[in-house]
Formats: sequence, structure tokens, C-alpha cells
Amino acid sequence: MMKFTVRELMIQKGLKPSARRLTRAGIGYETARKLIDNRAKSIKLEDMTKLCFYLKCTPRELFGIDASNLEIQEGHPLEEWIIKDIAYPVQELMTMTPMELKLTQEYIRKIRNKEELQGEE
Repeated sequence: MMKFTVRELMIQKGLKPSARRLTRAGIGYETARKLIDNRAKSIKLEDMTKLCFYLKCTPRELFGIDASNLEIQEGHPLEEWIIKDIAYPVQELMTMTPMELKLTQEYIRKIRNKEELQGEE
């Protein structure tokens, strides 16, 4: 089933997901609440346009597919729309301890500098 990923997109962009924040973009409060709570079933094209401008994204980034009840054949164009468990690493980073964040930062620097990681082949 197709679902909105507005909440996840906001987190990914470092924004606190709140309906009040979306109302600043011109989205009605009830619509914004449904989008944030993942209860929205549809969206007006006008609101989608407002979201895209406010979140600096494309319409493609506002949707994903929950494939838990679907069977999508390999190679199907919708395959890339499947929502992955860890599609938004910011959520995971927000729950890390300072020590875990420090280690993660060190690994990222090594990866960016193409250094060999300890314990990796």
C-alpha cells in the first residue's frame, strides 16, 4: 500500500515533525496532523506543491510503499519505492549515546577518506 512519508522526510531533513510547522507552509491543520501521524489517505495537488516547496523535495519523496502486504516482482519500477526499515538514519542517530555518535563519526570520516576500517575486509 502506498503511504505518505512526510514525517520521515522531515526527520531526515533535521526538522521536528509537527502539524504546526506544516501549517506555516499553508497546509490546513487537520491535513497536517494526518500527514504527521501517517493517517492521511489522500492529498490535494495544491497541498503537495506547498509541501514540496516547504520541504525542498520532489513529490516522489513524499510517498513510499509499505510492501508488507504486497508482492512486488523483482525489477518492477515500484520496487525502488519500497520503504526500507532504516531508510532514514537520522532517526537512528538521534537515539545514539555520545560514545556511539563519536565512533560513528570516526567511521564516516574513514569512509569518506577511503581508509580501511578495522575488522573490515
